[in-house]
Amino acid sequence: QTLQSIDEGTDTTDTTADKPTTPIVLDCRNSYETNVGLFTQAEPMQTETFAETFDALQQRLADVPKDQPIMAYCTGGIRCVKVGAYLTQEMGFTNVSRLAGGIVAYDRVLSDADTDNSTEPLFRDVTNTTSLFKGVNYVFDGRVGRKITNDAIGTCITCQMTTHDFVGNCVSTACHKRMVQCQTCFDRLNGACSQECASTAKVETITVITPPSPAIESSSSSSPVYQDIDEYTTAHSTLTKSPFYQQMESNTRHFLPTGSHMVSGSTQGTLLQTLAAFGGGVGGGGNGA
Repeated sequence: QTLQSIDEGTDTTDTTADKPTTPIVLDCRNSYETNVGLFTQAEPMQTETFAETFDALQQRLADVPKDQPIMAYCTGGIRCVKVGAYLTQEMGFTNVSRLAGGIVAYDRVLSDADTDNSTEPLFRDVTNTTSLFKGVNYVFDGRVGRKITNDAIGTCITCQMTTHDFVGNCVSTACHKRMVQCQTCFDRLNGACSQECASTAKVETITVITPPSPAIESSSSSSPVYQDIDEYTTAHSTLTKSPFYQQMESNTRHFLPTGSHMVSGSTQGTLLQTLAAFGGGVGGGGNGA
């Protein structure tokens, strides 16, 4: 059984035995990946992270016979290996296969085994009928999205138009949301997902407003501007360390030499203090890592 026969609706019924023959094709990637491209007849798992995949498998396959043919694929073939092992070892399915090398290998075959895909333009013309994968393959390198066919199945995050013009992240560092965007909105917002993010992305320096000393009236009409985090932390650091921090550095160098850089220098300590303040301090109810 192949993806080609599934797509063409080939009758593969085994008349000699009453066994399921039409495979379930599972796309083991996350929603932001399947929203811009997937194989014909494939079922997205509708997950936001790979950790959610196993619960999704339990729900989707709860009533499926254990000899049901199941085919899995992902971007490069790693996630579907884990899914395949889970299906056979944990859930007891006996007819599980995967697309070796994932969509990347499939794309390479379509491209006649190009020796260096990174030199190719992101958007290249491919005859749609030659590929069972439609749209853009979301990849985890500088390209972010590699267009395999001309099918536009993504939705612009800004205007909701069907598109595949841009697949990437919002340019605003405060947002950095994964997004699909049409060329018109991309040009108008300079790579931001919204007008708000477009305005935020224009700020290129770190501006810190410090309150005046209680005993001294502020005579400055403008707040200090720092060009980077090192300049900011140096300006707000206490050069004389307390005995507690001196002992911490000494113990770390002795017991964990490879981690000594994490507690050395005024920048490290001040940065940690600043992050704690932003999060409401210790026990301030942050979301955690």
